[in-house]
Amino acid sequence: MNHAVSEIEEIQVAGDWAYLWTELSVTVVPKQGAAPIERQGNTLSILKKRNGKWLLFRDANLLAVKA
Repeated sequence: MNHAVSEIEEIQVAGDWAYLWTELSVTVVPKQGAAPIERQGNTLSILKKRNGKWLLFRDANLLAVKA
């Protein structure tokens, strides 16, 4: 079973634009029984409001091997 935990560190809104950065930790378990793959790091998401709904416009992450 795959697992992800995200904690929002900051949100800023300016009109129809917003950004947020988070700390993200992800564990992926391969189907063939190999060892789980763990990554963690920061993410930055940019959102744009369109027709009253927030949509993901850009997303970037800097996930590295979990220490």
